[in-house]
Amino acid sequence: MRPPRPESAEFEVLMTTIEQQLVADGIEIPSRPIFAMMEVSKQFKIQLRGGPRTAHSTAQEIKEIAYADAISEWYERNYNARLNESPGPLRTALLVDGDLYSLRIPWQLGSVAYVSTREWLPSPCISRGPVKANVVQFLDDITPARAKRLSDRALRDIAEAFAIAYPAASTLTSSSHKLISIARGDAQAAVTNLMAMEQRYGESRWASLQAAEKTIKAAIELTGAKFEQTHNLQKLYDQLTAAGIKFDARSLIYNLQCWPSIRYGEDPSTREQALLAHRSSLELVNSIRETGVPL
Repeated sequence: MRPPRPESAEFEVLMTTIEQQLVADGIEIPSRPIFAMMEVSKQFKIQLRGGPRTAHSTAQEIKEIAYADAISEWYERNYNARLNESPGPLRTALLVDGDLYSLRIPWQLGSVAYVSTREWLPSPCISRGPVKANVVQFLDDITPARAKRLSDRALRDIAEAFAIAYPAASTLTSSSHKLISIARGDAQAAVTNLMAMEQRYGESRWASLQAAEKTIKAAIELTGAKFEQTHNLQKLYDQLTAAGIKFDARSLIYNLQCWPSIRYGEDPSTREQALLAHRSSLELVNSIRETGVPL
């Protein structure tokens, strides 16, 4: 069965039906075009391919790109600037050869092999088979020219940051616990403050503490115990340990612990401290999940 032509009334019906389901599933507006492409690919057993046509594109690839473009254009007509909001469940922040970048963690769409390379890969096609994606291209505002100049250290750092943030994003997004949902917002606030031109490093550290605090409190509650109303991560960790959940959190707590006054500059913070706190908050999410707590 062939998909309806983009200019047909049937295409509008198809897109409206898919859109209604994506809304019901809670998929955010910026992420819906890629989910819609995936649904069309599944329904009609076809591949869809993002990105521009090139001199080497085959006739079939041109058709795949054209249909993906039609879906993207449908969303442009319906949502315009709303599509420019932050897509994906999470962003993380890291230093790349001395420069601060935010790294987008994408929604998982089927089987994907993630690599970290200077080679600028074409947008992966939406299909039922495995595809390859370059995590370097998930860096906000990265260009092919800049990617070619990345050091070996930078490629490793990008891969490592992705490896930490990807499972954390999955946990923070998929959990039905209210505190985990709020923790996801805190983790994003940490990145927003880190990337701000005003260098809000203290506010970033506080947001990372809040993400960690809410994650531990949720874990305590999920064991059937009640958590203490405190910002002291060591006390919360001791409560979690008493509930039978054990893992080594000493270095994470050290990197994360701060107090409300940090938001007002009373305790000076550096970019490195804020970066370390943000990373530690994500590692804490992963560590708790690995103990078997159903976050």
